[in-house]
Amino acid sequence: MKKVFGLLLLFLAFFAFACSNGKKEDNDNSDKKDDETVDVDIEQQLETIKLPSEVDSNINLPKEIKVNDDITITLTWESNNNAITSNGIVTRSDSDVIVTLKVKGTFEDKSFEKTFTIKVIKEEKSTNLDDIFNKAKELLVIPSEAYKDFTLPKSIKALDCDVTLSYESDNSALTSEGKVTLEEETDSTVNLKVTFSYNNETSVESYTITVPSMATLCQRVYDDINIPSVVDVEYIELTQGNDIVTVEWTSSLPRIISTTGKCAYISSETTVKLSAIIYIEQGNKSYFLDKEYNVTVKSWKAEYRLAIAKANLTVPEEATDDLYLPIKLDYDVLCQWTSSDDTVISPVGYVMQQDHDEEIILFAKLYTSDSNQFESLSFVVKVPKLVVNDDEEYFKYHNLVVKAKDFVKSNLNGLVYDEATEKVKLASGALSGSYESKIYKIHDAYEIVGSYNCITSPNATCECSYSLRVDGTWSKYFSYGDWGLGKQNYYYNQEDTLVSMDVDEIQVKNGKTADAVKFKFTLKRTSGTIDSPEMAMVACCLFLNDYTYRVDESQILPAKDWDVPKLYQHDVPNIGGVICSPTTTTMLLKFMGMSFKDKGYTYEHEYIARMAADPGHNSPTYGNWSYNMITAGALGATAYVARIYSVEELKYHLCTVGPIGASIRGNFGIYTTGGHLIVVRGYRDEGSSTTIICNDPNVKGVYYEVSLDIFLGAWRNMAYIFEY
Repeated sequence: MKKVFGLLLLFLAFFAFACSNGKKEDNDNSDKKDDETVDVDIEQQLETIKLPSEVDSNINLPKEIKVNDDITITLTWESNNNAITSNGIVTRSDSDVIVTLKVKGTFEDKSFEKTFTIKVIKEEKSTNLDDIFNKAKELLVIPSEAYKDFTLPKSIKALDCDVTLSYESDNSALTSEGKVTLEEETDSTVNLKVTFSYNNETSVESYTITVPSMATLCQRVYDDINIPSVVDVEYIELTQGNDIVTVEWTSSLPRIISTTGKCAYISSETTVKLSAIIYIEQGNKSYFLDKEYNVTVKSWKAEYRLAIAKANLTVPEEATDDLYLPIKLDYDVLCQWTSSDDTVISPVGYVMQQDHDEEIILFAKLYTSDSNQFESLSFVVKVPKLVVNDDEEYFKYHNLVVKAKDFVKSNLNGLVYDEATEKVKLASGALSGSYESKIYKIHDAYEIVGSYNCITSPNATCECSYSLRVDGTWSKYFSYGDWGLGKQNYYYNQEDTLVSMDVDEIQVKNGKTADAVKFKFTLKRTSGTIDSPEMAMVACCLFLNDYTYRVDESQILPAKDWDVPKLYQHDVPNIGGVICSPTTTTMLLKFMGMSFKDKGYTYEHEYIARMAADPGHNSPTYGNWSYNMITAGALGATAYVARIYSVEELKYHLCTVGPIGASIRGNFGIYTTGGHLIVVRGYRDEGSSTTIICNDPNVKGVYYEVSLDIFLGAWRNMAYIFEY
């Protein structure tokens, strides 16, 4: 018996184990099914959607079908006629409309479509008078408030029936024609009776309308004005009123806050008083309110200023001329520039074309001095290759200055270059020698003025000449004469078919321009035993159309003034009235430390006047620009005639080099001149105004200050440049 009981227990244990394994296997199979794609019969599910074949009211279009908790079929509807929209909205008309509705069922990446055809039953016209009048009343729009004239319709089509309307008002504030009359201070309540007529039947409806007074309407606008007490943005809202109420604004500082709400950027906090007049005028009646607001305008936040500056900063995509790369932007934003290749485009914007195309990246860092925030920008600029002939050198600026060390040594004929003095002189024993320069390709120039620096004497002279290329043809060489310090130096006006020379100016004829220039000079001495003339530099300034020259504005200071010795031209007897140019030259030479008190003249500027005199013109003229600089060069100065193209260039020179001579003509404040030379020794910026500081040899005391506007009106952009 025990044996049978034991076998029974063993059998039960085996059965339990088998059941346990079976459950585990079932679980595993279930897990596998979860990973498999669920197969849903969308077509079958769409068949469960039932819609009526005819409708006269809105119908429900389901958005989904739930198959079970895990499966939802998304439904989208499309209609071919607005009689039934895709949302089930039904609009009936005066005829039956057949509409096709298409439903698309989507589950995961599967979809199926089904189409329904439904008739929208036409809307039966009502002939019931109550229905007609009620519809007319529903369609008639009468405002609860009226402050201006409006239209009261004479008829309304209701249920395809033309209903006639007539009106009766109990208050003149609103007439039966819809004309509104405002009282100044009292609101009006109007009862407007409307009679609806159709087929000799009538129905009456009354409407209560408020006609607000002028005072009420002005007060509403007054109450809606919301002016901030503190502003640090570009615009504030200054309501200009509405179609009946007018608001007029005045500003105590319209430059800072305009009457349209535009706020200017300011660097320091300022309070502005805004005044509003709110008024209505109607016929002979009027009403107004006024109010004042004190608004404190603060400097805009740095991030706001940076964002505006960033949006406005641009650089051309291609450049052959110098670029304007500003370092001071609007709103006190500063800009620091760097270049991927300084030799092609410098951080100042100077562009130097190469013998191949270049693509340069310019990086701009925008920042403000009152925060540590900044914005970065980059610009890609193409610099096309420079195309010039092999025998030409491209010169892209306006003052060509060629030092002796840069002369083509193989072109020296009977001359030698002295490396110790960096000058060219006659070969040992030679009485004459010459040099012809390379060709300098230039911007189209309509005029040039030449000058040079050569140590000379009455018996050791230099003759320098210039030629211009016009329409591919070279002019003859125009000479400034055989010149020696201390001798009588003559030359006269000259011309050929292309170019003419008027005293010191060499001008292209017939409105044309020159695209290249070259020069030559001859050095002579009367004996091989006397010192040779020594040429240090040849220059010419170019008069160019449509030309801009950029300078490094970071070098420009708020003010600069050089203490230049003062000389009064009228101290010199007989010639004092005509020696402004040599007097200016003398002041600049003395600023360099030179003295001419040992030359046998009472006045130093009389000596320079005698040296610079040009008896070949005006018997003589002392105002020959070239002769004045040739005289300075003969005394050892590095000086030349130049053209300056902007106030920024003038300021840059004053800050980085020194004072200049300036040619003026016209009104100069305390006198008017047909032609005059002064020393510009400095300037002073004060807010938005600039003062030019001069040594004027025509003014007693010499020192003279003049506003920038007057200076620019008289300045001819010509200058005597000295390298100190």
